[in-house]
Amino acid sequence: MQKILYLGIEDNRNAYHADDTNTYGQGNRNPFIDNPYLATAIWGGTPAQNRWGSQPPPDTQAPTTPTNLVASNPTETTIDLAWTASTDNVGVVAYQIFIDGVFYTASNATATTFTVTDLTPETTYTFTVLARDAATNNSPMSAESNPKQRFLLRLLVLDV
Repeated sequence: MQKILYLGIEDNRNAYHADDTNTYGQGNRNPFIDNPYLATAIWGGTPAQNRWGSQPPPDTQAPTTPTNLVASNPTETTIDLAWTASTDNVGVVAYQIFIDGVFYTASNATATTFTVTDLTPETTYTFTVLARDAATNNSPMSAESNPKQRFLLRLLVLDV
């Protein structure tokens, strides 16, 4: 045991290599040399310093539901969607847009508007939106927006 800890202390790597080994994404760590704490935790002895620190708990909290989804400005083949932003304990990274319950696309997390294109004229569509965070937690689906009904209501008001 002491030999493993001694190797960790006396390792003749230069500072660049030591920093390089601390990169989580590379996966090239030697856990018993780079962090002697693991050796003492597994095989006993005087606890060594934990050089990696503690890891934050995984994010399991989903974003809040996007609200106030409104479809407006319909043309024969496009319509604009807008909604109130979701919140999340870590942060929303994307909004996913669904047409008639089928995934259509994902939009930038900072954008709370989106123009849907390539729609078929004289067709009724239902839109919904959900928020996603970096840990891929999904919010509940927003309430549906039926732009065709909203558009027909607007025409009736204009005809009066």
